[in-house]
Amino acid sequence: MPADSLEMLVWYWAGEYFYEVQDYNEGLRCATRALPLTYRAGDLMLQSDCERLVGLFHFRMSDYVQAIEHTRKCLAIDRQRGDRSRISSSLNMLAAICLVAKQLDDGERYILEAIRYSTAAGDSNRMAIQYGMASEIYHAMGKAQRALDYARRAYEIDEACGNTAKVGIRLSQMAT
Repeated sequence: MPADSLEMLVWYWAGEYFYEVQDYNEGLRCATRALPLTYRAGDLMLQSDCERLVGLFHFRMSDYVQAIEHTRKCLAIDRQRGDRSRISSSLNMLAAICLVAKQLDDGERYILEAIRYSTAAGDSNRMAIQYGMASEIYHAMGKAQRALDYARRAYEIDEACGNTAKVGIRLSQMAT
């Protein structure tokens, strides 16, 4: 394996490790060292993974501008690859960042597109998560009926799948 490829993987996986142990400063340092190496290697999947990871670090550190920028790059790569599952996941992440950053119109657009992808794929677990996210966005927008409708959809899926921990979350979303 070429030395720069090995270096890329070491920095990337060190970033993943530091994300898991919640050392976001050190993780961001490692992931940003890996990022240019992923582009040099031309590995689109690893580029997407690394952009996502850098975006997550910025999100956790409340740098929403950078979080959105890197997550949009991740989404663009996922679209280029045509990976519908990853596209849906990236859109959901963008919606979550926009919710916290109070960019609710963008968050709504992202989550509705994510729901279209997960629905087309028949991915009920992801649909429940995304319906819950839509509920949170609509709640923040002051659109109570839409928020309730999406929370109810998420609840029905989670209840049917036996996701008891999630059922409580959905009931809480419905209550608000």
